[in-house]
Amino acid sequence: MGFLKYLNIKDPIDTFHIGFLIGPRINAGGRIKSPYDSLNALLYSGEQQLPYLETLENINLERKQMQNDMLKIAEEQLDHSKKFLFVADEEFHEGIVGIVSGRITEKYNKPSLVMKINKEKNL
Repeated sequence: MGFLKYLNIKDPIDTFHIGFLIGPRINAGGRIKSPYDSLNALLYSGEQQLPYLETLENINLERKQMQNDMLKIAEEQLDHSKKFLFVADEEFHEGIVGIVSGRITEKYNKPSLVMKINKEKNL
């Protein structure tokens, strides 16, 4: 099957395809679940690859929803008057805080830090 066929990519591959279609799906596995689905999607081909591609698609959709939810929470907590934007929350996922921080920095043109609070580890 392959990533290209699964994602219905018919054009010659360019940086857009890698950066916005293929890459996020490969990275999503390691960000919020296990990196082994990503590895297996790259190692297998044909019918053996299909379940891993479907799993990565579902994980990526979950990652997008988590990212949007985290961004909303962060937006509510930010103090925009500061030169450095900082937010931390127990609900944040440690695999996505960097993406959310990047979105905040891009939107407000200020450096930012987004952190997950882990009370069990006192962090």
